[in-house]
Amino acid sequence: MEQEEFTGTFPLQISPKIIQHISSSMYRSPSSAIKELLINSFDADATEVELIFSFDKNDQGKPKLKGIEVRDDGSGMDGQQLRTIFSEIGDSLKSRIGSDPNADLLTEKFKRPLVGRLGIGILAIASSTSSFEVITKKADSEDEFVAEISITQFDKAIEKVAAIENFPMGKVKIIKNHSSKTQKGYTRVVVSEFKPPFMALINHDVDKTFVFKEICTPDDTGTFDWEKYFKAYLNEFYDNERISKMEELDKAIIQLGNIVPVRYLSDGPVRSIFKYDGKEYKILNAEGPVIKKIKEDLEKYNFNVKVSIDYNSNNFHNSFYIFKPQLFPTENLLNEWKNSGKNIDQLKPNIFEFSHKNDIGTNGAKHEIEIRGYAYHQNSRINPREFRGLLYRVYNVTIGEEYKDDLRLYSNNPIALHQTSIEIYLDKGFQSVVNIDRESFYQGGDAFQYLKAYLEHTLSGGDKFLEDVMNDTIKILRDIAKDNTSPSEKRPPQVYEMIANAFNKTNNNTILSQIKKDMKEGLSSKRYASSQHKMSDPVLKYVQKKNIAEKSLVIPGEDSETANLTVDKGIAIYKLPSVKSRNKSLFEEVVKFTLLSIMKDGESSLNKDQIELLVELINTYS
Repeated sequence: MEQEEFTGTFPLQISPKIIQHISSSMYRSPSSAIKELLINSFDADATEVELIFSFDKNDQGKPKLKGIEVRDDGSGMDGQQLRTIFSEIGDSLKSRIGSDPNADLLTEKFKRPLVGRLGIGILAIASSTSSFEVITKKADSEDEFVAEISITQFDKAIEKVAAIENFPMGKVKIIKNHSSKTQKGYTRVVVSEFKPPFMALINHDVDKTFVFKEICTPDDTGTFDWEKYFKAYLNEFYDNERISKMEELDKAIIQLGNIVPVRYLSDGPVRSIFKYDGKEYKILNAEGPVIKKIKEDLEKYNFNVKVSIDYNSNNFHNSFYIFKPQLFPTENLLNEWKNSGKNIDQLKPNIFEFSHKNDIGTNGAKHEIEIRGYAYHQNSRINPREFRGLLYRVYNVTIGEEYKDDLRLYSNNPIALHQTSIEIYLDKGFQSVVNIDRESFYQGGDAFQYLKAYLEHTLSGGDKFLEDVMNDTIKILRDIAKDNTSPSEKRPPQVYEMIANAFNKTNNNTILSQIKKDMKEGLSSKRYASSQHKMSDPVLKYVQKKNIAEKSLVIPGEDSETANLTVDKGIAIYKLPSVKSRNKSLFEEVVKFTLLSIMKDGESSLNKDQIELLVELINTYS
């Protein structure tokens, strides 16, 4: 009886609503599909997850994707659970745990927020294949179950979705095996046959990707520095103005780090200290209480994802752990500023934290929400551009793959839009307004309306949204007045009243107003630097004519008794001492020409006696 209940072959039922969402490009990219499998591992309390890409050689001798596998050490499933999941997609175990759509459910072991409730994560791979396997075992059980899933009717289901109810788009075969390999639970999802579009994406120039070119190797003690490797990966990543310019495999891996609940790098998301021209520069707000708590929560969840690349035909293997890719200011930007001789005070990287809690329940029902996050701003464009704007995370998983352009709703300053990156963690009460594709929100939900009001208030002051709320309220009251309703019913929805009460005053210290202040201070530093260090036209023309350098930089000399000139990467760098001269600007010009005339092998200097002689001559004859 038990054998019949847990094993056998049965149709894979799926509702038209689910098919509609999948067919409308629910899983838009490899990373978007794979993320659902990783989220399942997170919900199963896995701590170690391995994402394996296997390649073989094609007819042209280049790597060709053979298979993708996700392995985790989570709680696993028994035969009944496995059968229930595939009996009717969209009505899974997770969705039946609680009837309250706003309930915040937790995993059994690590008390992680339960992310997936729709039961369709296992079909995330449907856009890339027509068959796959799930191998799973619960802890302390000797029974391993293998589900062979065939979804050959998926494309036909898409065509017929308008005319059907539940559609058997494939079949599931469950086999029960005896296993004594380990006392731990586990789940493996194995995909080995891919549809042509998915194959074309991954295989395109895959041998040129960073993960193929650069192998993560141990140091002399045999220890792997995972963060060092991932930072090197990021440097390649941040060289691109757009993520879309990366090869698909590299892009998918970086996006997965951004999407799923893995840790930040130890000095991310914003460096508290970085070195510039040999000196330490501090971003004081980078270790604020909000960022600190977010990082602590991710550490507590202990969710680790290792990516492995196996190229069997060439005996090639590369493995490394992924992290969240936020690390501002980027190493590439700092190097760019150093090479161009810019004043770091112009960049003025800064952090603005925010957090908020409230109960927005109506008619006596509780609906607690929690919002927290940070805004990062710098006086330079953020690259890649997909990191500009707002990134929403519900239960630590992103809504969509990248930052959204929503910031322009709150700012009419086009420069600030390109210089600001905001991460918003929606920790409680927002699961019910996440659309089935996890790419967007249901904008009619109370939680989303409240979020819009909060962001308007926090980012730009709130006047515009409160005006909209008032207009909406008046409209609702007029609509109600047209009906024969009792006076007690002639009132707006409670969430509008709550918004008006919570944000009835303009916030004069908004994040965008603070960003504007930083932008002005950076601009002042730039003007000051330009007025102090600008090379005069005659000297600049002479330098360029002699092909000595294309640009120049004048900075105060560390040794006040000498003057020095060095040429580095096409920049003439002068270190000039502070002197007492009636004509300081003329003194600087004379010293520059003198240093140029005696320059040898890209360097020259004047000692104390020579400086004093020049000062005496200039004071006498000027």
